[in-house]
Amino acid sequence: MVKSLGKAKKDVVIVGPWQQIAALVDSISNIRLMGLLSEILVMGEYDGRMKVTGQLDDLPKMIEEWNAYCIVSLMHKMEKNTRRDYWKWFAEKDIPVEKFTSVIHHNTNIPMKWVDVGNGCIIHPFVTISENVTLHENVILEPGVFIRPGVEIGRFTIIESGALISEAATIGSAVCIGANVVIDPFVRIVSFVDIPPNTHIIKDII
Repeated sequence: MVKSLGKAKKDVVIVGPWQQIAALVDSISNIRLMGLLSEILVMGEYDGRMKVTGQLDDLPKMIEEWNAYCIVSLMHKMEKNTRRDYWKWFAEKDIPVEKFTSVIHHNTNIPMKWVDVGNGCIIHPFVTISENVTLHENVILEPGVFIRPGVEIGRFTIIESGALISEAATIGSAVCIGANVVIDPFVRIVSFVDIPPNTHIIKDII
């Protein structure tokens, strides 16, 4: 079973590539999927089983008129400039953070009492998060990510499979950390940085 934060049943739209998170979203019991917002597909088309009901610019109206919530997947593996554009779009629209639904696989090791998980985070199976970690809104953690104590991760950052974020590291917003990357303790990484897979970061990127 996959869980989302919060117990009440919610009407939810998916923003971005549905297939990226299909396995997670399929098993959530407390949401009703209302469709997909896509910048690539045309209204009425399907991405797998998910029907396209609009584009990103339709989201504020859906939130207001449908009282809809959203799960944001579109930052996944995007180019740096594209992630920056979308980060700016969400900042400018000032969408309330409570309208972002978090999705957390049950097979994770997260001491929720000691971890601050922002709204809209997507956490895949086999992720381990230590105490005193802060995930800001819309962070995506792929399978096998390990985050040690005292780490802070900015909004719309994606950390790919098998990456290790060591103690007290600080990661900015809309960063893409590739698979099997190792970030050393106390390292600071500014926003909108791409770190290639299998890289070992031993000093700040500022």
